[in-house]
Amino acid sequence: MSGTVRLLYAYPADREFNQIFSDSIQAALENVQGWYREQLDGATFRIHDSVPEVCALAEPEAWYAAAAWARTLEGVNACAPVEEGSGQFVWVVYTDVDEPCPAPFELGRAWDGLAMLGRWDLLGLTDRAFVHCGWGPLPLGRWHGGLAHELAHAFLVPHPPGCDAGLPTCDRDRLMAAGYVAYPDTYLGDDEKAILLGSPFISRP
Repeated sequence: MSGTVRLLYAYPADREFNQIFSDSIQAALENVQGWYREQLDGATFRIHDSVPEVCALAEPEAWYAAAAWARTLEGVNACAPVEEGSGQFVWVVYTDVDEPCPAPFELGRAWDGLAMLGRWDLLGLTDRAFVHCGWGPLPLGRWHGGLAHELAHAFLVPHPPGCDAGLPTCDRDRLMAAGYVAYPDTYLGDDEKAILLGSPFISRP
């Protein structure tokens, strides 16, 4: 079904399928769908299939971690037609690949129809004691909020004005700034809502 958010869980050759990860990804996307509905007065995205598609990657984790975005995207295309800017689907890909600290990371970002998140997001969804690069443990909402933030980027919503430049005018409490950490106690700005409501992927029942 086109015009939907399509969900994929991938794992490298030296890891195994994890049902808890798969179930947690499903729950996270459904949670975020409901949060968008509240923010957009009943409008939200449609999910292609709430049960994640699964992709067993051909190479071990270390191979993907060395160039995580490009190699993961190449790897998952053996399983599904994942791409940026297709106009047919917005893809959310969770891959069980751990990029070494410190940041910046290639996973945990999104734009134009594709969000890709890594092992630390999977652990954040499933392990309440998880510490990422010395940061944590964090509540489940932070990891749902991270998905909500990156998904909005996939719908072409940018960071709020001034935030990328670190200006004091940045509204840091918005989801698209630092508000994802406090999710669900965050919000979308009117400009962000307008972008979402103009997206072909957002509709009312």
